[in-house]
Amino acid sequence: LLTVLEVLTRLALPQDYHTTSLNGLATAKDDSILGHLNQPGAHVRLDAPEFSVEYVVSEEGFRDEVTHSRPKPDSVLRILLLGDSFTWGAGVAYGGIWPVVFERRCLADGLPVDVIKAGVSGYDTRQEVIYLERLLPKYRPNIVILAFLPNDLVTNLPISGNDSLERRQALEQDSLLVRNQGVKDSPLHIVTLLKRLVMSNDFLYTKLYFNTDRSQYFSLPAADRLNAQVKITKDLLARALTYCRSNRTAFIAYSIPQQIQVLVKAREYHPSGIDVDFIDREFSTFAHDSSFAWIPALPALVERYQCDGKDLFFRLNGHLNREGNAAVGDYLYSKFREGRRNEIR
Repeated sequence: LLTVLEVLTRLALPQDYHTTSLNGLATAKDDSILGHLNQPGAHVRLDAPEFSVEYVVSEEGFRDEVTHSRPKPDSVLRILLLGDSFTWGAGVAYGGIWPVVFERRCLADGLPVDVIKAGVSGYDTRQEVIYLERLLPKYRPNIVILAFLPNDLVTNLPISGNDSLERRQALEQDSLLVRNQGVKDSPLHIVTLLKRLVMSNDFLYTKLYFNTDRSQYFSLPAADRLNAQVKITKDLLARALTYCRSNRTAFIAYSIPQQIQVLVKAREYHPSGIDVDFIDREFSTFAHDSSFAWIPALPALVERYQCDGKDLFFRLNGHLNREGNAAVGDYLYSKFREGRRNEIR
């Protein structure tokens, strides 16, 4: 019976990840320092259980449709967006990813922005800071916005002159994950389908999540390991801030929540020993003391989910879907517009 169900599922509702290069190039290439970068000129289609999408990488190495002139025109407000697969826009067509939503909202409002969409799948804060130091001298942005996610805490390590062998191996593994992208599926399609059905329920999703190691992001009192990672991450953000200030560039951190945070707050669940606001609260205080902006998107996504009940994430894959990207892009635009108005006043 299991064999029959598996065959039928594979025929009618395939649940695997399948990547097809449409021009012979993979989306990632090796880099001796960062582990991997986006491959300029790559054009790839990814078919997954919850979506089918094409990725196109510009000749500059961004998921972008424009070329960013050098030197920057004085009349343009250039914004450099850094982040991981959430900023890259995993699973969503180019026009629907939040960096594009943000950019188009600004342009429609008459703001002459030039948004460099420098998200790279698999990056953590450490890699993003190193990438910032590589890109800023080339493009001279007026503003740097670094997108932060809770999972960055797990892999962040200090920046030193020489990478350790362990770090180098970790970077290589990250690069493999970017190329394969099939880390969420099961060899049995019927198992993946059943998992999706269970995870479609908010309560069951929450119960399953907090029975995994990922609950460590939000467990209180915080373990020594988490406290150590928070300290490392603060040091990385401080380095980015110092570098931006030395180049007369504004620095903003944009905190994008994980799906579990939105569900817990929107449904008003109260798991014992869990605080999904811990990370934003900790880093908001740090940002205030360091005089840079920490913008948490969690309240906006919770409000959006409570209002219309539409999923903002791919349940199995975990990334923002089109609705979630719209919410994140709209909220960043609203905060950006608010900040600009305050400057004028």
